[in-house]
Amino acid sequence: MSCHPIDDLNVQPPRNGRAFWDAEVQKMIKTYRVPIDEVDAKAITEYLAKTYRGS
Repeated sequence: MSCHPIDDLNVQPPRNGRAFWDAEVQKMIKTYRVPIDEVDAKAITEYLAKTYRGS
């Protein structure tokens, strides 16, 4: 929660697939220089894709 407010968890866009979330994670790494290694980046992408897949 050091980068985003907790309220952001409730307003994520639904129905976005793995490619969308991978791009978001890569943006955090490349644009904002968040120190995330490749293994963690894959795990984060997987979590986001599963959690915010919509119904």
